[in-house]
Amino acid sequence: MANRTAGALSAVDTGLRAAVGRIFMLAAYNPFTYTPDIRIYGWEAGADLTALYEVETLIPPQACVVASNEIEPHYSVRPETYVLGARGDMDGCAYMIVDLNDTRHNDFADNEGVACYQFWSQKRAPIYYRDSVVVLEQMPATAAPAAAQQMQAFCDAYSKAQSKKS
Repeated sequence: MANRTAGALSAVDTGLRAAVGRIFMLAAYNPFTYTPDIRIYGWEAGADLTALYEVETLIPPQACVVASNEIEPHYSVRPETYVLGARGDMDGCAYMIVDLNDTRHNDFADNEGVACYQFWSQKRAPIYYRDSVVVLEQMPATAAPAAAQQMQAFCDAYSKAQSKKS
């Protein structure tokens, strides 16, 4: 009889613990109030997909592209693409694409710093700039005047922000 009572209490204890666990999980991760931190490019505010679709039409299909970490997978069907910073600044690639406002995946390099360095050192010229998406073409290239002005303004602000951090 004692074994039956102990077994029943054990089953009640296990059931009670499971119920408390479920209540805790529901309170902590309520599907009606909890938003998981799943960031997919294009779903979050600030991602400019319109600009990225325009960029696809600017760059020839066989051209080498180096892009920031969140953009490069969209160009991975090309014969030659690289993630910015993973193998340097990829001077051999004709085009560089960077979303200057998206700093979530600066895993290999400071994408904004690399883009500004390429611009300031005149290794690449901005041929497209919309919202925060910039396309830099390897020199010799003719910069789009509006893109160059926007890139200059961004890089000046970036430089000031970096000097304040130091």
